Amino acid sequence: MIGIYVLAGVVVSLVAIGVKLRDAERNRATLEKNCRQSWASLHDQLRNRHLIVSHLIDSVAGRSNLLVDVNELSASLKEVESRLDSLQGNLPGTGEANAIGECESKCLRQLRRLRKKLKKAPDILSLRQVTACWEGLDGCDEQIDNSKAVYNAAVITYNTHLGSREARCLTFLNRPVSPCGPISFDWYASDSGLSKPSPCPKSD
Repeated sequence: MIGIYVLAGVVVSLVAIGVKLRDAERNRATLEKNCRQSWASLHDQLRNRHLIVSHLIDSVAGRSNLLVDVNELSASLKEVESRLDSLQGNLPGTGEANAIGECESKCLRQLRRLRKKLKKAPDILSLRQVTACWEGLDGCDEQIDNSKAVYNAAVITYNTHLGSREARCLTFLNRPVSPCGPISFDWYASDSGLSKPSPCPKSD
């Protein structure tokens, strides 16, 4: 009789564990979906900014006084685009996210330098296509900042869940899951010269 009670207790415990694991997997899937959706939005907006930068490069190409800046910016743009292409639709891990952030920062710093030089060349800055590019870039800033904040918040929540006991049990049961990486890069300063708060720190 005691054996039956013991067996029943074991069954109840196993069922409870199964329910917790099921709930943990559901939560993980939901949080991963949030990461994917927020990353897709940020990814698309970064691609849009890169497209505008490429148009700007084409608009000022051939100007001897801007040749070095344009070539450096073009190389950095290709590098960050290559980083995004390498993901093939997957979420960036911590290392990949840091690499993308560093490439994006490099590209933005060079873009700022180019803008400073263009301010001293009003004949180029006043060109319709150049003006349109700067207006487009300025319009991207707030959207990208907001999307980056949403994505990083989703990543923090997701990674926190992966550190929970239930999620670690899923890994133990040969159902591995990988953490995502938050994105951090320099803010692109507009003509106003206003500074933006420092970006979120990169994860280790």
